[in-house]
Amino acid sequence: MQNFLSNLRQHPLVQGAISRLGLNIFGQSSKERPQTWETHPLKSREIVYLEAPHPSAEVARTVSYALAESGAETRLYGFEVLPQIWRESGEAFSRPVILHRGDLLPSLHSFALVIDATGLNSLGELKQLDDDVLRWLPILPEDGRVICICRPWQFQADPFAAASQSALPDLCERWAQNAHRTVHAVILAPQAEPHLSGFLRYLLSDRARFLPSQTWRISDRPQTAITDYARIFEQQSILITGCNHPLGQACARILIDNGATLYCTDDPSQAESTAQLCHSLGAHALTFDEAGIASLPRLSGILHFRNALDSELLDARKLIEAQKLAPNARGLLCTHRAFGLNGFVSAFSRNPAYSALTLNALSIDESACSSSEISGQAELCAFLISPESAGLQGQLFCVPPLSHDGRLQH
Repeated sequence: MQNFLSNLRQHPLVQGAISRLGLNIFGQSSKERPQTWETHPLKSREIVYLEAPHPSAEVARTVSYALAESGAETRLYGFEVLPQIWRESGEAFSRPVILHRGDLLPSLHSFALVIDATGLNSLGELKQLDDDVLRWLPILPEDGRVICICRPWQFQADPFAAASQSALPDLCERWAQNAHRTVHAVILAPQAEPHLSGFLRYLLSDRARFLPSQTWRISDRPQTAITDYARIFEQQSILITGCNHPLGQACARILIDNGATLYCTDDPSQAESTAQLCHSLGAHALTFDEAGIASLPRLSGILHFRNALDSELLDARKLIEAQKLAPNARGLLCTHRAFGLNGFVSAFSRNPAYSALTLNALSIDESACSSSEISGQAELCAFLISPESAGLQGQLFCVPPLSHDGRLQH
């Protein structure tokens, strides 16, 4: 009987029905199932905001409204007077900001630290920031986060400012290694501040609970307006190639749950499995040939799950020539073979022939087999294909496996 239930649980039709009905008949933890986008993903979560010297008013405005709209309880340290922008954002969403005057006083309830280091311009200021953060890291919980916002050093005219900004990602990596906490360096291009909101919502939420420390480079690329986070893929058509990959199936369910119109394709030898998956989810199965491409609407995103770069299933030029890509279309190449991926996506993004598609890549761990690991990778894939990640282009991300006790390896 146990083997029968185990096989039944793995059947695509059964998984799809469970996903649509929200059932838990196999005892699967709700934390292990892919989470949908939420309107208030940071509800009641205490977030501390710190400013290094020479902060950006625009960064403060974006962060303040993003945290308040997401339901966070924000605390400001090191300020004598509550800045007007934080007062306004707190009042707008009935989330008053708590001000702690004077020196840093650690709070035992803080979940994350958000730092505006965009104006840091001397090594002395860098050392002071290091000292301040080191006081906070032991206070944060094991699954706590640090997000350090900085600028591309290439945009700095002053050599000391360039040195300080170029050192911040390495400093973030040292914080993560020494304190065993997740630390994200967010390199924010000038005029890209509006993109910060989506990143904060994701990186500080439970959706990123299995995501290791990363460096994110955010450009000022155009962004599709988000009107309803609960249905973030509403009226968006997404193509998944290699849909029978376990991660492809998990992503398909997240996309369907969040309003996407889904089109799935895979190797012709797996046509029956593809048809079963699509039937269970309410997606559309197709063959990636001339007729199949012609039947597609304009796509907002492409998710590609294969084991090699030379797979014909990711022939973006065919989709571009057929005018099947919507404005600001996004693509994600997922493969366990990381060799050459970085150069591939970087050159792809610089090639004018592919300018209609913003492509990033994810090196996945093929040994990941637990529902927690697959769920965490699927959440990252969904984020990277969503309008929230509009500022990312030509980047390679890696997700290591969990440790033997199910915790994230730092």
